[in-house]
Amino acid sequence: MLSATVRDLHLSHPGEFRTDVRCSHPEIFLHNPRVESVITSKGEWLDMEYPLWETYKDSRACTMHFMHGYRRFLMERLGIDIRPTVLGGEVYLSPKEMEDPGLGPYWILNAGWKDDMPLKRWSPEFMAQVCATFPSLQFLQCGSMMHNHPRVHGDNVVDMRRTSMRKYLSLMYHAQGVITPVSFPMHASVAVPVPPGCPPRACIVLAGGRECDVWEHYTGHSYISAVGRYPCCLEGGCGRRKFEECEDVVYLDIPVAGCMASITPNMVIQEMERFILCRNQ
Repeated sequence: MLSATVRDLHLSHPGEFRTDVRCSHPEIFLHNPRVESVITSKGEWLDMEYPLWETYKDSRACTMHFMHGYRRFLMERLGIDIRPTVLGGEVYLSPKEMEDPGLGPYWILNAGWKDDMPLKRWSPEFMAQVCATFPSLQFLQCGSMMHNHPRVHGDNVVDMRRTSMRKYLSLMYHAQGVITPVSFPMHASVAVPVPPGCPPRACIVLAGGRECDVWEHYTGHSYISAVGRYPCCLEGGCGRRKFEECEDVVYLDIPVAGCMASITPNMVIQEMERFILCRNQ
């Protein structure tokens, strides 16, 4: 999301700013021509904040994609207008990173979750059923081992859970599609370009009832939401994080929120079939 703000700052004010970025994942900004190492007493370091998050806490008032959080903060801090351009961040790859990995057609799979928000997770067994339906495709299961990523088993599922960030972004470049809960892969699927002449990358987002649709949804994504279908998220995403806060926990192969359990493998399979049909036309 910060890469989108950096892009829009420079497009709105060409030649007026030099930008450096220091963050928890600086490798995301590698090869970005808008980012440079600026070490000078004339510069000013800004601790970027996200006040738009306060709007999301009341999801009934959520009317803006969270990509705009950093942009709005920087506008107010600098006292300038920064016009939004593309809905999504931007990632730059080197020619080496854009080389075909020779894996054949594949989708990227995210079956993991972080301990601070386990309510986002979906059933790994459900994931395995989806993969088994498409034996001619490979599914690359990626994810940081700093978090919880149980193995999804299947003859066409490749375990790449220890992939580095830059390798992951390189794999995303050639991926036909992505299956993920609301998490980093859905945002990377938009930020990473597609090879020349290829159709837009598919992305199936297993959203459930936690997230306000407007806050997360990208154009072209299949965003499977349960918002408005359950009392706990009738007027907007519930925003809850932990199972202790959830009113409807369902025990599958692992415990999941009821809104996530309502997303069946067949629903995901149907969305995949639709994307594949469109790609082959």
